[in-house]
Amino acid sequence: RTLVPRPGPWYVFVLALAPQGTAIFFQFCCIDAAMEKSSYPMVDVGEAIQQVLAQCEDLAIDAEVVPLAQAEGRVLAEDLVAPEDFPPFPAAILDGYAFGSDSVGPGPAEFKVVSSVTAGSHYEGLVKKNCCVYVTTGSWIPQGTDTVVGVERVRLVVRDGATYAIVDTPLSTGASVRAAGVDIARGQLLAARGKCISFVELGLAATTGKSLIKVLREPVVGILSTGTELVEPHANLRPGCIHDVNRITLSSLVSRMGGKPLDLGLVSDSRLALERRIEAAAGCCDVLITSGGVSMGSADHIKPILETLGQVHFGRLNMKPGKPTTFATVSLAERAQRVLVFGLPGNPVSCVVTAMLLVQPALQRLVGKPIADCTHPHVPAQLATKIQLDPERPEFHRAYVHLDPSRGGFIAHSTGVQRSSRLLSMRDANALLVLPKGSHTLEPGTIVNAMLVEAMPGSPFPGIKLEQRRDTAASVALAVVWDSEMGGEHSRQHAEAVCVTAPMSLMAATAVARVQESRVVARSDLETLAGMDRAWQSGVVDVVVILDTCDITLGDLAPFLPSLLKHSVSSLQDVMTLALATDWGLEHLPSIQCQVWLDQSRRTLTLILPAPRGQKTLSAVWGILVEVLPTTLAMHKGPQ
Repeated sequence: RTLVPRPGPWYVFVLALAPQGTAIFFQFCCIDAAMEKSSYPMVDVGEAIQQVLAQCEDLAIDAEVVPLAQAEGRVLAEDLVAPEDFPPFPAAILDGYAFGSDSVGPGPAEFKVVSSVTAGSHYEGLVKKNCCVYVTTGSWIPQGTDTVVGVERVRLVVRDGATYAIVDTPLSTGASVRAAGVDIARGQLLAARGKCISFVELGLAATTGKSLIKVLREPVVGILSTGTELVEPHANLRPGCIHDVNRITLSSLVSRMGGKPLDLGLVSDSRLALERRIEAAAGCCDVLITSGGVSMGSADHIKPILETLGQVHFGRLNMKPGKPTTFATVSLAERAQRVLVFGLPGNPVSCVVTAMLLVQPALQRLVGKPIADCTHPHVPAQLATKIQLDPERPEFHRAYVHLDPSRGGFIAHSTGVQRSSRLLSMRDANALLVLPKGSHTLEPGTIVNAMLVEAMPGSPFPGIKLEQRRDTAASVALAVVWDSEMGGEHSRQHAEAVCVTAPMSLMAATAVARVQESRVVARSDLETLAGMDRAWQSGVVDVVVILDTCDITLGDLAPFLPSLLKHSVSSLQDVMTLALATDWGLEHLPSIQCQVWLDQSRRTLTLILPAPRGQKTLSAVWGILVEVLPTTLAMHKGPQ
């Protein structure tokens, strides 16, 4: 190039002599200067998303019928319409006595009790005037009655072997009765086609007697990793090789996005092998994702293959990471509709980020969701630390965003080094900061655009955690009370293993809290809690958790924890109790006694919980606790 400063191609002959002159090899090369410059224009991300969505418009995903238990998160293929009224009969709202309002005069009313009706049964015949029937909540009120009075407003008297209900207070016609169809009327639209099914739609369908529901089929998404250097995660590494991470990562992402992943394996950097594999995949997938092979190297064949098999809509994005990302459509003679193909970069972060930006909107649109619901929400956020802008391209910077009321909004923390090969930068990320290109540094406090990409459990906002960063996790002290008279040392070892070791590991895994101290206390030795209470008065403990294995009472604990058991937090008690009962079975609700207390001077929460009897219930206790703990701390301890 230095000697001949003109456009290529240049024809280069290379002569190589082997040692001893035993063989002579000739190689002919054609080097074209145009190879150094891509023929694809740089496309902004917003425009790229619009192109992807445009290609989804006339693609049809067929429907299937699934049981209700398998329908959560799926998309309705038809309107959900109530086939019958609910309730299907006039029902009592409370336990009481049902009578006809035509029996009521201006003064106290007296009715003869002629029968009783419980939920699930009904009264045959007509209730006569001045008579009534005892009914329970939800039961069918008999013919001839239209009003129910609660048991607490009724005096019962017995005369001549008959029971009479006397009501002294005035009554209004229709009181405490749900009319047939008052909640849901026959023919009423419960959810429209295209609605994503949540627990609400499942409940509505079950309420109206549906056990099956028609949903759109999950789009089949083929996932193919390319590269001669790749080996399976379980395989031993050969020199120059690395484990493939993109297939497993993309499979998980696709499942969460509403697609059905299809693992197409690995393929080497052979153009013939790649072309055959892509053509075969296009015959059985709605969407195909390849990773690797989209840059400008001699072994990067994805773009020319897609040009041969279909139409490339864009081959470069004006973004970092993910510049060589490619999007194409492939049409085969044996298929009625085209296949969407995303050629994503091989670097893991580039692959994940571009899948979030492009593949997720496509999958959402394919199942009929409105365009407005296909893209990620954005919020303004303040930078917690300074960030150096990229001088060449806009950057989608991985970050952790949380709500800090004391600072007036959302705060964004960079996840550190942003190399496209460093998957660790995605570990704590729940947002992508959309940063412009530039040569300057954004200082802390700068307002940036945060694209929320991850929904966090327990948060009222999609993609936002209420708890603080992991370095300020709540400090927890844990005590397990066991009965020394039931099982001896073996019982103690069980208490330590199940109720101490496992919660510590679970809490460490969730990073919501850290266990500062833990110990097992015998019921016969509860006075040791007093020493723990004095140690906790230093204020370094945010939450005290007492696991009860032997039905201790508040009276048993109060003498030894006087500073902690002061103010009851009934709202959290109800949440914990109901959540545990839902998991263990509602029949256990009377035996589940959760108690939550707040020491207002030290702002320390104390939770007294029933100890789980096995690993499943153990996970339930701690799963519920780590979900409600961040919000509880924010409510009762403040955002600090």
